[in-house]
This record gives sequence, C-alpha cells and structure tokens, in this order.
Amino acid sequence: MMIGGEEEVISTTKFLLDLIAKKIVHIGESGSGQMVKCINNLLGIAHFVIGCEGMLALSKQGISLEKALEVINSSSGRSLMTMDRIPNQVISRNFNYGGSLGMWIKDGILGSEILKTSLTQGSEKNLDLTNDIVLLKAIERAKQALTTFGDDVDETFIAKYFEEIYHKKIE
Repeated sequence: MMIGGEEEVISTTKFLLDLIAKKIVHIGESGSGQMVKCINNLLGIAHFVIGCEGMLALSKQGISLEKALEVINSSSGRSLMTMDRIPNQVISRNFNYGGSLGMWIKDGILGSEILKTSLTQGSEKNLDLTNDIVLLKAIERAKQALTTFGDDVDETFIAKYFEEIYHKKIE
C-alpha cells in the first residue's frame, strides 16, 4: 500500500493497515500515495497496451507467442503484463484477472492528468507538451476499450478490444 499523510498518524494506525496490506510504504504528505497509485496504474495500462499490440503483431507474423514471451520475459522488455497478465489471462482466454476496467481507467486518467500538469508546468515558453507524452497515447487506447465494453468488465478486456480492431486473437 502506498500511503500519504503525517508520519505520526500513520505510525499510530499501522497495526490496522497491516491487516489489509502486505507492504506499506509511506510516500510523503497527504495525497502523495494516491498520486503514486495513479501513475503506477497508468504505467500498468501502458505496459498492457504495448504488450497486447506486440503480441498481436507477432501472432500475425505466425510467431509462437509462448516462445516470444520466453525470450521477452528473460530480456529487457519484460513486465508484470508480459510475465503474468498476457499469458495467464489473455493467451489462456481467461480474461478474469479481477480488476474492473472502469477503475483501472479512472486511475489511468488521473495519472495522465498528473503527468500533464507536472510535465508541462514551467516548460520553456509554456509549451503545450501534452501531445508528446507517450503514456497519454496508451490511456487513449485503453479508454477506447472502456467505451466498447463498459466499466464493469475485467481490465484485461483491453486485449479483447485490440483483438476486435485487428481481427486477430492473441493466442
């Protein structure tokens, strides 16, 4: 759990927090834990989007995804998404990781707002850099899946969205 707030308050309530979280990291002032959570989820969405598109491209070329992931997951491209979600939820056709697409996208949108605000703040001549922020492209793709399937489906349905638009299953 990433948490923000006064150290004294966190110390006195840690015994309760220990009941609901394996790991607790005090990030800083109030609100900072939420910011880290939103950026973390935005990164997760980006990894998932890129991973799904990469697997689709390889699959369309007739490349074994099992072999591709064996190489990727022992190389610099590995992530939780390539090591777990894509093989165990998408390729296996489970699509049931347990997180709702709507909640994941909500945090991703909040994360993208943090990026836009923070990265454009004080930029030279107040340039609008929002079109240059790569992670914002990933959230836009994920939002298209949300529009297609709605809030209540599993977050891995982003992969199903890609399968629909590219007319190919990730398998």
